Amino acid sequence: YKRQIPNTALPADGRGDITWEVTGPENFTESGFVDTVLTHTYTRPGNYIAKVTVSRQDGRCSRSAEFNFVVYALPKPALVINRPCEGNPVILDGSGSVPGFATDTIVNYDFSIVSGPSVVPGISGPDSVVSMPIDVVGDYTARLIVTTKNGCSDSIKTNFRVRPRPVASFTFADQSGFPEVRAQAPISFTSTSTDATSRIRVYDWNFGDGTDTTGARIVKTYERANICLLYTSDAADE
Repeated sequence: YKRQIPNTALPADGRGDITWEVTGPENFTESGFVDTVLTHTYTRPGNYIAKVTVSRQDGRCSRSAEFNFVVYALPKPALVINRPCEGNPVILDGSGSVPGFATDTIVNYDFSIVSGPSVVPGISGPDSVVSMPIDVVGDYTARLIVTTKNGCSDSIKTNFRVRPRPVASFTFADQSGFPEVRAQAPISFTSTSTDATSRIRVYDWNFGDGTDTTGARIVKTYERANICLLYTSDAADE
């Protein structure tokens, strides 16, 4: 942290020496000729006392002043991203971020996509969880900058991948291999779904008669003849 301590107590002619004494979690003393502003990088947060003493060069008089100030610790950002698929929104979750000081609070979350095959507008505001529409498959890097009410900020980057959707398809036939199927006869349903980048791990079937099940190959018997709407939903795993 850098803090500037201005001083206007120099003699009118501007000739004098200034000594800075800062005490707290870390202590230091600096002096110099007419250094009216002190810039110091603090490595430890906490409560500090600054004392500045101004003396004329001839040593005939001096004046001191003290004041208290606080050095706040940096917040600790956290960024969790869901495992998005093509066409689904990307959820960026910064709710695990915490301020670095007990009396400080996070007031702004700045989400952005800093690299990837698609340009996405950033989102900044008080919400710790946001949704970004990203339709282009590929590898991305997201960044979160959190800022506290006292002006302290820090950032974190997280890599993620937008995966292509699997393509759902299936075939069916009776146990003899014929596509003509009948009621009260076993029917084999076989998924022919594909995924370009990963293996398919879940097959959800709905048979249109109020029943459903899972698996890559299913044997089903319909009790009554009818025309049913049948579909399968596939989910991929990396």
